[in-house]
Amino acid sequence: SLHDALPISNVGDNEVDIMVSGGTVSGISFIRNGSTVVTGVVAGMWRLTTNDSLNISYTGAPVITGFSR
Repeated sequence: SLHDALPISNVGDNEVDIMVSGGTVSGISFIRNGSTVVTGVVAGMWRLTTNDSLNISYTGAPVITGFSR
């Protein structure tokens, strides 16, 4: 069955890079200032500024790695 991860959000003052890889991901959405963009990819790296989020839909959990900037 399909799972939706809780959004991965940057609530700090510094930018962070989030890498999503592996698992069985069906979609990743990027959320900024209330606007959601479906990325069209199932893996990659995104830079999140304060209050940005990613939402990941999956059936097999991906590996999510964060890098502070």
